[in-house]
Amino acid sequence: MVLERALNGPPNLSRLNVSIPEQRRKDDPVRLYRRLVASPLYDKRRGQWNWEMNKDQEIQDFRRYSAAQLLGVLVLAQFDKQAAKEAFERLKKTPLYRRRGKLWYRRISQDQERLDSEHYAFDQLAAVLVLTEVDRKAAKRGYERLKKTPLYDEKIMLWGNYMSKAQKILSSAHYATAQLLGVLVLTQFDKEAARTAYERLKETPLYDKERGQWNWCIDEHQHLHDSNRYASAQLLGILVLAQFDKEAAKKAYKKLKETPLYDEEIKLWNTLITIHQICPRSYFCAEAQLLAVLVEFTLQEKEEVVGFANDELPLPEVFKPLDSC
Repeated sequence: MVLERALNGPPNLSRLNVSIPEQRRKDDPVRLYRRLVASPLYDKRRGQWNWEMNKDQEIQDFRRYSAAQLLGVLVLAQFDKQAAKEAFERLKKTPLYRRRGKLWYRRISQDQERLDSEHYAFDQLAAVLVLTEVDRKAAKRGYERLKKTPLYDEKIMLWGNYMSKAQKILSSAHYATAQLLGVLVLTQFDKEAARTAYERLKETPLYDKERGQWNWCIDEHQHLHDSNRYASAQLLGILVLAQFDKEAAKKAYKKLKETPLYDEEIKLWNTLITIHQICPRSYFCAEAQLLAVLVEFTLQEKEEVVGFANDELPLPEVFKPLDSC
């Protein structure tokens, strides 16, 4: 009972806080995670994340992206390493994972049919980050193997977008999320090299120095291709910054929550805003919400994090039969 055990805890006694409910932060990562799991974004029967819902909490995209599933495992690992390890192994049994080559496909349908044959850099890096939580040696091997694929351009030290099943690069565009995730992974193995990579990345057109925000994408010639500001990129930027300067990350996060990306009313992150800081639609993707939980967890001190066993929010009964899926 992977999710049930993780939600009932106590999975990690060193992180528990026995403070009374009134004293707990409303943005406590445990509370945020519980709210997220209780939302329609989470398919409780399969234990998988849908991609996107609107403000009325109606699912707009039922597809299961590797990115969301892997980030879900990563969040779970912050509270229960064993539960995360089991969830990761279960995820590897779905059509999202290609055992030959140890690579991840982009997405599957609600009915578990594979929808793509390409391998995206972001998904592979997310898998490496999950491995750092459950098997660091395997993570290191996976990272070195990934850097030898066409996804990584060693000359400019940037990650391409995706490659074919035959490992031929199909999109050399450089997305902010993949680059930032690459830096985050690197912090696990070589923090100084990661710091250098981060500073170098901030000198590319991906970074808007005036606003302190990340553009979405540059092309293979490093010309700005998409200036929209996706929540996922900004939140990853906060996570990376926190590895080097936690106080600066806290300030940047507070500033980010003052933009239209964050819906203060329902405590969720919109998918994107434009360069002019306009939110074109109130849609909320699982990827951004899960990254937000990771940000909250990272920015809080360990003693501030409330354990699942001490959280007052009710547990939906539907969680109980998960191990039979």
